[in-house]
Amino acid sequence: MNNKKTRESAVRISLIDVMYGVTLAYGFTFIDKAVDYSDYFRFFFAYMVFIVDWIYVHRLYWGWEYSNKFLLLDIGVLFTISRLLFTSTAKTPQYFLWLSVLFGFYIAWDIVSKYDKQNSQYDWYYSIAGDITASVLFAVLWLLSFKGMLIATDLFAIAGPMIIYTCVVLSWFKKVSRKKKC
Repeated sequence: MNNKKTRESAVRISLIDVMYGVTLAYGFTFIDKAVDYSDYFRFFFAYMVFIVDWIYVHRLYWGWEYSNKFLLLDIGVLFTISRLLFTSTAKTPQYFLWLSVLFGFYIAWDIVSKYDKQNSQYDWYYSIAGDITASVLFAVLWLLSFKGMLIATDLFAIAGPMIIYTCVVLSWFKKVSRKKKC
């Protein structure tokens, strides 16, 4: 039975590997639509988010039982990343909305992994706090840009996502404290 679960997990992970590759290839179709530096920044920032997700988050699965819950969450993440790549060069405030939705999926992923008692060397509280913060801040950027209060080429609209994302990624990799409280 354990061998069957291991094989099923490997099949699910293999499917997600292929879907990551397809999403990666799909995203490159939008680079030709970039017309200025802000389009190129958003495009390459979206790819950086995608690559960090693949390298640093996806690798955690290999030691876990990869259930259908994670498969569905990953499909949601990949769909969201595909929309993020599409909006990166489309001159639309929806770019920030898709970043917010992406971190919403990360929140769900954190909750499911905690509920399923998946082992991790990283502190769950920092991870979920970072994901909630990012989701809320990107939603605020979306609302500001949607209302015309934030111009897409504004310095903050370019630097803001990078600062938010950097802080959140650092929160993901906070090690679990091994000290016991007395």
